[in-house]
Amino acid sequence: MRDDRHMNLFEHYTQQDAIPHENNISRALAILLETEPLLFDRFIDLVNAKLKGERHIPKPGARPAREIGFQQSASSLAEIAPLRIIGLALMPDENDNEGNAQNADDPRTDIAVSCESDLIVIEVKKQDGAPAKEQVTAQVESIRAAIKNDGNKAPEIVSPLVIRWSEMIDTLQYVHRLQGENEHSILAHYLKYLDSHCQQWFPVAQFNNINYTQNNGRAVQARIQNLAGNCATRLRTAPAGWINDSAVVPLNYGFAREFHLSAEWDGAKFKGLKAVFWPGNNKSQGRFLFNGNSVRDDMSWTQEKEINGFKVETVPYLKFSDAWAHYVMDAYYSPEELVGADRPEIRKKFFEPLAGKWERNNWPALKTILTVQYPNLLENPKGFLKSFEKNFDKRDRSAVLVAFGYQVTIRFPAGELAALDKQSNLAMCNDKIAEWVVGAIDAMKKKIIKEQVTN
Repeated sequence: MRDDRHMNLFEHYTQQDAIPHENNISRALAILLETEPLLFDRFIDLVNAKLKGERHIPKPGARPAREIGFQQSASSLAEIAPLRIIGLALMPDENDNEGNAQNADDPRTDIAVSCESDLIVIEVKKQDGAPAKEQVTAQVESIRAAIKNDGNKAPEIVSPLVIRWSEMIDTLQYVHRLQGENEHSILAHYLKYLDSHCQQWFPVAQFNNINYTQNNGRAVQARIQNLAGNCATRLRTAPAGWINDSAVVPLNYGFAREFHLSAEWDGAKFKGLKAVFWPGNNKSQGRFLFNGNSVRDDMSWTQEKEINGFKVETVPYLKFSDAWAHYVMDAYYSPEELVGADRPEIRKKFFEPLAGKWERNNWPALKTILTVQYPNLLENPKGFLKSFEKNFDKRDRSAVLVAFGYQVTIRFPAGELAALDKQSNLAMCNDKIAEWVVGAIDAMKKKIIKEQVTN
């Protein structure tokens, strides 16, 4: 027997030429608004937030003051004789294709909510770009035209407002949490239905619920951004940010100021996550890494292949920035040149002669160190010279800042992400993957920093 006792609400429309999911989604939402007072209350809050400067909808003091209908004609809604009609498009994205709505003599609305003297007409769309705004506005106009004035003032129209499905789902999840997250409730089954059919709408979804393809790339990014925020909370740092395709989590380490979280893809398939940080990425971090008394002389951490059960890769590099410390280019060492060297040796041989500010007249000396004095130092010396010429020699730059550091990459495979996220409760900020990521980075920190000895 099926555990889900309410699926008949969501799998009702299967007739020919119907739009099954769109109709099922609308019908079930109408039922929930009718039967869940707290959800109705929060829905009115959501609509009022969209009204902004307009007069807000008063919340009815008694149940008879509100009524929710499904698939009602404009002529039947006109009998309510509202003082104001609000047209609302409920859709995946606020972007709306321009186009003419289909004209009908007596159009049917997906959902209609009568609340005191206001009538909210809701046009539900499952696909991005459908002409929902034009359609709901045409419905609103049809209702007003069908109202018998009898000398009274015609109702006011506010249309179209837009609510994104991610906002609606966030409201549904919020109400579900407040009610104790009963897995057998109608609301729980509705969320489960939406998750299985329209997972990309969810503001934040667990990795185990994501179809691992780039078609759901937005859902993956939303979860990464949420994960980064949870990592920042655990680390007690500033809030996480976003740059290009990576979430940025601040670090309070003397040798690194942040780590980046991003998705890895194998073609269209989601492969997992990677966390990347850069010990020694600027002059002060380099001093901490190579001169600090708290850093291990043993550089074996750069040879680690696994940390907390995850693959880790550490690669030495040189970063070249302009005189204002804006990143310009990088160049990578041949790792073999540094194998077996301890920290004092690396500091003396590479960090001290290279790291720092190089004026334009000293650039030939810099190139000599990197390509003549140590001819096997760089992985691609010809490529470095070509890039340096393009980015510095031929540009109006007076100096170059050189930093010597390491790029540390920790990888978290998709399968293990999914397994661990099943144990998470994102609604309650119980993020097991955040524990994982922060734990792995902290383990690398302990490999770099000497263990504190207390008396």
